[in-house]
Amino acid sequence: MSVVKELKERARRHGKSMEQEVRDLLTQQVRDRASVLAQIEAAWPQQKRRPGAREIDAWIRAGREG
Repeated sequence: MSVVKELKERARRHGKSMEQEVRDLLTQQVRDRASVLAQIEAAWPQQKRRPGAREIDAWIRAGREG
């Protein structure tokens, strides 16, 4: 299924326009990343090494899959 078709179907299930569904998905993505970054920053003093951007992105993906 194409991305557009999937988005249209998802929007239909949620009773939204496709545009609103995309906005909501993007907003959630930004919030998820900001939340992870805030948690990491709060734990900075206890960390022995700093994670890189790729490692942080992997944690975000793992959180969504889990």
